[in-house]
Parts: sequence; structure tokens; C-alpha cells
Amino acid sequence: MAPSSHSALGTTADFDAAAHGESFELVARAAAAAEARAHVRQLLGRWRMCDDVCGAAQLVISELVTNAVLHASGGRIVCLLALRAPGVRLEVRDQGGSYGVPIRTVAGPEDECGRGLGLVAALSEAWGTEPSGAGFAVWATIGAPRPV
Repeated sequence: MAPSSHSALGTTADFDAAAHGESFELVARAAAAAEARAHVRQLLGRWRMCDDVCGAAQLVISELVTNAVLHASGGRIVCLLALRAPGVRLEVRDQGGSYGVPIRTVAGPEDECGRGLGLVAALSEAWGTEPSGAGFAVWATIGAPRPV
């Protein structure tokens, strides 16, 4: 299956933790999104990212991890973060399931689900999906705010 890219700003193959990045693994459970936000806040603080990037990255990682917990059947989730001047690249890899390729849906006003990837798209410069082992990787790049 070919990667699904919503811009040309990166794929899983671009991730290089050795260059300037970090990864962490989570158990696929309800608390995983909060754990991921805490990891991202701590890491981006060490990288001295601005509050706008930190806030957007925490929301994006929360949505991506929540989707992996809800839709993948595996017990583990891997999160990867890489410094991409002037911002950051986030990626969440799951262990697969029967749900198929993660896609952005349009939620109705009464729907309780279906807004996650819309939020990711709104907060990121680019995002995409691609196969990763038995599952999928969903990534997003968040740039630093531009001066007005």
C-alpha cells in the first residue's frame, strides 16, 4: 500500500531519532493520551520550543494516540518526535487492526467522534499516513509561529 501524504513535508522514512529526536512506547489504554502529552511537554520543553508549538504538539499527539488506542488491536503504541527546524515532527505507530487506513472524516454536529484528524490537519503544516509493520504510522509536522 502506498503512503498517504497530505503534503510533501515528510514520511516515516524521514524520521531519524539519531539526528535530533526521541521515541517512547505506551501501552494502548485510555491513559495513553495523557501519558503522551506529558512526554511531549517534557521533551519539547528540553528542546526549548515555544508555547504555541508545545500546545499544538500536545493536542496533536493526544489525537493520534487516542485514534491508535480506539482503532488498533495491538497492545503497544510507539510515539516518535523529531526536531524539524523551525518546528517538530510527531508520529504515532500502532500494531494494526481491521480498521484499514486512518482517514479524516467529517463529523456531524451531534457526533461524539470523528473530529480527531480534522484537528490534526488544522494544527499541522502537513500530516499523513502510511503502513508500518502490521499497522499504520500517522505523522504530523508542526511549524513554529511566523512573525506577523
